Amino acid sequence: NIRLIQDFIVPALDEETYGDLLAWDSEPGVFKIKWTHKARSSWTEEDSRVFIDIIGCAAEPGPGQSTDIQTPHTNANPLLEL
Repeated sequence: NIRLIQDFIVPALDEETYGDLLAWDSEPGVFKIKWTHKARSSWTEEDSRVFIDIIGCAAEPGPGQSTDIQTPHTNANPLLEL
């Protein structure tokens, strides 16, 4: 199973994979994900790269695994194994 925080978020933060789209906040242990609404005229698909990649990880289960993800925003609970 994919553990969103341990397997995806923390490594991406530590490696600065997404630049300012996913970054540590000034408070220890707090991170922020930049959200640009798709209705903005300046929006590009790259503005949603963090979310796209999270859903991509969940949608590609490993051998013998399955996922309960229904849509990107309605059922992310299977990802949250804290």
